[in-house]
Amino acid sequence: ILSYKDFRKAISLCMDRSDYTASTTAGSVPGFGLLNDIYMSDPENMVRYRDTEQAQQVMKDVYGVSDLADLTGYDKEEASKLFVAAYEQCLADGNISETDTIYIEYHTFDSEAISHKMVDYLQQSVEAAVEGTVLEGRIEFKLLEDPDLEWALTIDKREYQGVKRLIQHSRCMPMSDSPAFPEKSNKWLSP
Repeated sequence: ILSYKDFRKAISLCMDRSDYTASTTAGSVPGFGLLNDIYMSDPENMVRYRDTEQAQQVMKDVYGVSDLADLTGYDKEEASKLFVAAYEQCLADGNISETDTIYIEYHTFDSEAISHKMVDYLQQSVEAAVEGTVLEGRIEFKLLEDPDLEWALTIDKREYQGVKRLIQHSRCMPMSDSPAFPEKSNKWLSP
């Protein structure tokens, strides 16, 4: 059912990102797009991609807002409708039965408290969105610790190569503690 766009969008919309970051990842800020604030569109002038007119328009279009100040990414009612629509399409396509439970594995390299908080929050958000629908009590998240990240080896090699190329050609490395542009590291410390 994860192959259905409506299901994935429902998962995204059912989470209150501000509450999520406050209760699970203290020190983080809500994210609304694929590229966060570390990506630069103009490194020489320290212009972040997310600050460009193009990036802001994409966010407005994706979330259906006219002002980014209204952007929360949270719409439990719409999420509920999308969950049901995805389920009904999946059922019509013969990919799920009326009694199946949907199990979603959340792979992580550790089983620290924060990982459990993240999965618990996701579970609670989905449960709230499907309450009173045919999916109530039928979607379960399971945290799987995989310190060697063996699950990553199951990714389609074409997808892996695409991600690998994206990272290699980006001017900053995601998940890195080092500045994207070491030669300009003094700018990173400026307000």
